[in-house]
Amino acid sequence: MSFRSWRRFFLGAILPQFFATQSAFSAGPALQIRIGQSGTVQINWANDPAAVLESISPLAVPGGWQPVSDQPSLDGGLLSITLRAGDTSRFFRLRTTAGLTTIIETSPVDGEGDVAVTRDTIMRLSSPLAANTILTSDHFYATSGGRKLLTRVELSSDRRTVTLFYLEPIPGSARVSVVLDASEIFDAQGKLLDADGDGAPGGVKRLIFDTLSITPVPQTAVVGRVFAAEQIRIGGNL
Repeated sequence: MSFRSWRRFFLGAILPQFFATQSAFSAGPALQIRIGQSGTVQINWANDPAAVLESISPLAVPGGWQPVSDQPSLDGGLLSITLRAGDTSRFFRLRTTAGLTTIIETSPVDGEGDVAVTRDTIMRLSSPLAANTILTSDHFYATSGGRKLLTRVELSSDRRTVTLFYLEPIPGSARVSVVLDASEIFDAQGKLLDADGDGAPGGVKRLIFDTLSITPVPQTAVVGRVFAAEQIRIGGNL
């Protein structure tokens, strides 16, 4: 991996307390760790569009680094998120690729369950794609049950968000595999999109999620009445 810089630290819970260690591997943006009250830790880093905060639990899982889904807040040029201790250990790293555009967020996230069958798949990028980019189902597509689903791909006006719209119902209680193949996708600087986040241009991003079960439960029903939030005047009377 040819990362220009990355930082990582370990965050765990020992009784009600946190402990954290941080080590530097090269020059570049660093994570700042502040232990707060009530078992929380605040993570701060410089506002760099190319820097991606990633997490893994446990570290031994190969290829398991994922962008942190928490939306950071911006204050005085620093981005920050606040986390609470859990029952499992988590490792974090701040990764900055060598000027390559990467995927910084996905919806759903990889491995997510109970995803609504009407939910689109979205991938957000660290910088815009080339102005002449044309994306098709050859570049961005989804499969389920060994079949390619009928979809439509759309690139946002700022060319930083790619959305996969489903033109047929996604199967319920099913596993869906989404693929973004960056072998022909270039950013605004003329470089291939680093889809898999390995610090090299190109690659394939794979995202797997499970859809919500829509199987009806026998001998159950939803019964009730719907009321208006405000009174409606009919014929001069309420």
